Amino acid sequence: MTAGNISHPDSFSHRHDNSTCPVCPFSEASVFYLVLGSTDLALGLPSGFWALWLLGQGSRAVLESEFFIVHLLVTDMFSMLVTLLSMFHFLLWCNPTVEKVIYVLYILFLYGRPFFQSCVCVERYFAVVHPVLYLSYKSLKYRLTALLTTWVVVLTFSVGNMVVLSANVLPCVFLLALCVTSFCSLSILRVLRRQGPGDDQRRRSSVIKRKAFVIVLLIQLMLLVNYLPMLCLMPLQAFVRAEVFTCYIYPMAMSLSMVGAFVQSLLYVHRAGKLVCSTAGPKQH
Repeated sequence: MTAGNISHPDSFSHRHDNSTCPVCPFSEASVFYLVLGSTDLALGLPSGFWALWLLGQGSRAVLESEFFIVHLLVTDMFSMLVTLLSMFHFLLWCNPTVEKVIYVLYILFLYGRPFFQSCVCVERYFAVVHPVLYLSYKSLKYRLTALLTTWVVVLTFSVGNMVVLSANVLPCVFLLALCVTSFCSLSILRVLRRQGPGDDQRRRSSVIKRKAFVIVLLIQLMLLVNYLPMLCLMPLQAFVRAEVFTCYIYPMAMSLSMVGAFVQSLLYVHRAGKLVCSTAGPKQH
């Protein structure tokens, strides 16, 4: 693992039977990693499949309106696959081939999530702030074009990180996503603050806009939780002993970068009125 590279989440191990893996004691950092990963899997897998099943049962119009949410949910499910492989790798074996597979999957997730989060925020921004323009470009062909473009960008950044091993790639992606989500949330909030009392239709419109604001705000919060600690902790590699960084700092930073995969799926299930705490009927927008 080099100072400039964002490595895979399993470059630490407590196994002693494979000399290719660093030997780390089973420490508080290991417990932190396993507890966060287990919690994410316990909440994320059932809620993720539930949300995708609800979306699959919906109409074509629902799938089109929730197009980027679907792909963000798939990205979160993808992250849980990485978490599951990482935990098995950490607990049961330490194989260089498996390690490389986890690394590639992790990098794709690491760059894919902020771009798809940004897509959801931009979509909500246009729906609230520029509804006429949003309706003009609501058809599936425009969304597919945006999706293809997003994947090209994600693959470009991912390959760039794996080939160039630059420490500047991920901070740039994080800052870009943070700027996009901040702009979208502030713009939606400004629209909400301008709205005054009105008839039932206006109040219903205000409720929909508030839900859009909550979605964007949660995405921004998760962006900060997932990426800010890692970006703050990774530079410590140059100042602490290699075993301290690899066995303690690194697993905690990587755990935080993957936590919260269940948030969007639980939010969608709540919006659909399927949770016990849901007081409203099913809402698909």
